[in-house]
Amino acid sequence: MATKQSSKRIGREAWSAALAGALGILLMFGLYIAQPGLLTRLDLKIYDHWLPLAAASAPSPVPAIIDLDEASLAAYGQWPWPRYLLADLLTALAEYGTAAVGLDILLAEADRSSPNRLMADLERHRGLELALSGLPPELGDYDQLLAETLAGVPAVLGGFAYFKEEGPDGPWPPALRIIERERPGARPFRDLLPPALSAVLPLELFLGQTPLGFINATVDPDGVVREIPLIVRRGEEIYPALSLRALMLGLGVDSLTLVSGPYGLETVQVGGYAARVSPRGGLRLPFIGPRRTYPYFSAVDVLERKVNPEELQGRVVFLGSSAPGLMDLKATPHDRAYPAVEAHAVALDALITGNAPTLPPWAPAFQVIGVSLAGLLAALAFALIRPRAYPPVAVFLGAAAIMVSRRLFVSGLFLSPLYALLSIALEGAVFLLWRFRREEKRKFDLEIMVAKKNQEVVTLQNAVLNTVADLVEFRDKFTGGHITRTQFYLKALSVEMIRAGNEEMSGWDMDFFLASAQLHDVGKIAIPDLILNKPGKLTDEEFEIMKTHVTVGVEAIERIIKNTKEHEFLRHTLGIAGAHHEKWDGGGYPLGLKGQNIPLEGRLMAVADVYDALISERPYKKAFTHEEACQIIEVGARTHFDPALVEVFLKVKGEFARIAREAGALKGQI
Repeated sequence: MATKQSSKRIGREAWSAALAGALGILLMFGLYIAQPGLLTRLDLKIYDHWLPLAAASAPSPVPAIIDLDEASLAAYGQWPWPRYLLADLLTALAEYGTAAVGLDILLAEADRSSPNRLMADLERHRGLELALSGLPPELGDYDQLLAETLAGVPAVLGGFAYFKEEGPDGPWPPALRIIERERPGARPFRDLLPPALSAVLPLELFLGQTPLGFINATVDPDGVVREIPLIVRRGEEIYPALSLRALMLGLGVDSLTLVSGPYGLETVQVGGYAARVSPRGGLRLPFIGPRRTYPYFSAVDVLERKVNPEELQGRVVFLGSSAPGLMDLKATPHDRAYPAVEAHAVALDALITGNAPTLPPWAPAFQVIGVSLAGLLAALAFALIRPRAYPPVAVFLGAAAIMVSRRLFVSGLFLSPLYALLSIALEGAVFLLWRFRREEKRKFDLEIMVAKKNQEVVTLQNAVLNTVADLVEFRDKFTGGHITRTQFYLKALSVEMIRAGNEEMSGWDMDFFLASAQLHDVGKIAIPDLILNKPGKLTDEEFEIMKTHVTVGVEAIERIIKNTKEHEFLRHTLGIAGAHHEKWDGGGYPLGLKGQNIPLEGRLMAVADVYDALISERPYKKAFTHEEACQIIEVGARTHFDPALVEVFLKVKGEFARIAREAGALKGQI
């Protein structure tokens, strides 16, 4: 029977453990689906921490920055410069032998500083007709001069696409020639590419001479740039990012190969290079370090031909500004003020080296599997081990999750360990709570069992005490019901004492105290029947023998204490049995104790014992009335009784009278 109950208990605990583990996993699924902002930011920080694992040890020798820095602005004036200066800069770069120049500049408006434009504005606004002498005709229109320059240099113009709201728009140039390749089960990749609703584009005058590339960057929820859209969709047409178009120009190719698979776009190929992208066309930027990881050349040095030609020969350069005043700075994983122009160099480097990390489209499914596996392993471990072993096991499982994530990132795949770690931690918390609740239930069940056993012991104890009391009363035929009545008298006195604030009694267990009263005359068992049941008054010699019932009772109780251990019940019993015949003035027996030296239990019992003896009829006396008994006790204050207890008695004497009247129905009701 015990084995069967044990099996059922183990089965219930196994089910409860399984439910606890499932609860932890379900809570983790809820967190993963909800993607709270805090966890999203933590995920991004983990990505930033892993980033050096995928980045190259050093930048490739191809990208470089032509910087419109503070020195250039000081030498040639504030931005925007007249476009003849921009034409001179592009011409200088072509002479240096650069393979391509990407302009991280929007040339969407006409140059208002052109002489022809200035004269037209003065005539329209001021009515002035001016003529310039000695000015070469080609310098009359700086935009036309720049357009003619663009036609002869390997440059790519910048544009900015709007994906969420419409902005200014103009005629778009012809799109790239695209070669589409599909793997088995491929999905139409255009369905997943966000469409550009509008764009800030260069002047048509420029677009007719020079290819276009977009300078957009994707900003994550924490305000950090980690990705750029490598291709932009306008309807069915495809346009490249600035870095991609600059690479195409440098390689001399005019087409892109887009490879798609079951999740959409997978790879962008140009020449002999291939880059992994997200289904939305995003390219993750493998930042190597903070700003100036790539070589910077001041625009003023280029214009003044102060740069060593070998440093620019064959490079793909990007023209932009690092000057703080132009505010073209972005936050990146390594730098909170990273020049936006350098991000194009990072993208170009990723295209060349192919080391851009990716967030695979199947990552959510893998995360669900990872969370489930981590949760199951953690639940199994935490269910089998003791709580003190939780920390090292959690560290081991967490380290395993981190190691797997790290190894995948080295191979170019980012799968965050965050939710696996949270799953392990959550399972630990759930199982700690489960164990706590289980132990609390076991403790509660044990307390119930102990309380039941204690009640059985108390019941048995009371039965034994009642039997002993009955034996005493059976031998003393003149005191029937005396033990039960005195218990109720003591209860009335005790309640009033505690109500009045007696500190000593407030710490007593009243059940033990009242039960102990049954043994106050236990020593009478040793008194001969001739004396105990004598129908008349005892002689002096007989009274001395009768008085020995106190010492006999005390000795019996002390033997019990010696053979067991001291207990509150036995302490109360010893005080009552040994001191209920002592008197306040020291005239009592057996020890002749006086005043406060008499145990409180004995002083209380003295009042109850004498009151009951007074109102009870004996062969040698008639019963006193209640009023006569109360008067005798009141007179006995300071001689026989504790005067403080007499005051308490007088307050509850009505309760004493009631107990005496109902004595026949009181036995066993304490």
